[in-house]
Amino acid sequence: MQNTKARLGRVVDVELPGSESTELRKVVRAAIELAQATKHRRNGDRRSAGMAAGMAADAALLVTHLVRRAIEPAG
Repeated sequence: MQNTKARLGRVVDVELPGSESTELRKVVRAAIELAQATKHRRNGDRRSAGMAAGMAADAALLVTHLVRRAIEPAG
């Protein structure tokens, strides 16, 4: 995940530059951290493991949607 985290961080830096994107970069980076932490969390039961997997997927989708919307041309 470290390589994935680095690649996503690079996308954030390139696609969301400038001071006007500061808050969005924070949200995207927080979602990346959540996905990584959730993926590596040790859970004792199947329900918790399933919830963790779902949270990681949701965080990844959030990152994807935020970056896509930020770089798509208006219209």
